[in-house]
Amino acid sequence: MQELYRNILGLLSRILFWFLVNLLFFILVVTNNFLHVVYTETGFWTAFYNISSPFLIGGLISFLFYFLVVHIPERKKRRIIKVNLKQQYANVKEAILHEIISASQKGGRTDLMIVDSCTIKKLLTIDGFREAFEDGTEGHEGFYAFRNYMSKGDVPEYREIIINLKVLSKEIDYVLHNYPIKNEKIFGFFKHLEGLLIRLENRSIGLYQDEEERLSSFIWPVFSGYSIIEGDLGYDFVEKMIEEI
Repeated sequence: MQELYRNILGLLSRILFWFLVNLLFFILVVTNNFLHVVYTETGFWTAFYNISSPFLIGGLISFLFYFLVVHIPERKKRRIIKVNLKQQYANVKEAILHEIISASQKGGRTDLMIVDSCTIKKLLTIDGFREAFEDGTEGHEGFYAFRNYMSKGDVPEYREIIINLKVLSKEIDYVLHNYPIKNEKIFGFFKHLEGLLIRLENRSIGLYQDEEERLSSFIWPVFSGYSIIEGDLGYDFVEKMIEEI
């Protein structure tokens, strides 16, 4: 009995309940007034016009007000947030690529000693990165040179990559709190990505043996478009998800 009483009080305290009460009362008043006008004063269509026109005009004004004051600024805000995320991600990805090249050079690669802007632009593409890092069987070849050097310990390149991942993590956190992502799959992806980045940035090589592997397992599919689980994607999965939000 007490539980039922509390449930009734909870219902009465809800804003939705009082909104529905007011709406019902409004409908009853309008209906009564409409019937009164129809049967005592004028014809049906004149009565309908007299009663409905103020509401229709009010509705149009409300819609116009909402469109100008809410919809347009909100749409502009979403566009700015998305464009900024794309640019920030591009900057972070390029910065990480420079660290990959540096670590690969220190890992023994001699074919990446001279890297200009055209080379960077090419390596930022899936095909270009694969061409440069996919092949190789020795420790100083392909992507192995990067991995072997990174596994030595807390090297400068590792710290720089972690700093860039922190930047990306903060940017994703901002998007999740300020951009209405309606697709559950995309929202879940970015929450998972945020968690992954947080785990990477809060660990250091030397304390955990698998840190190099964790970092490489994130970097390789991003740049090469190849996932161990899903196979050959042919695209940067993070970049694709950003486009779809």
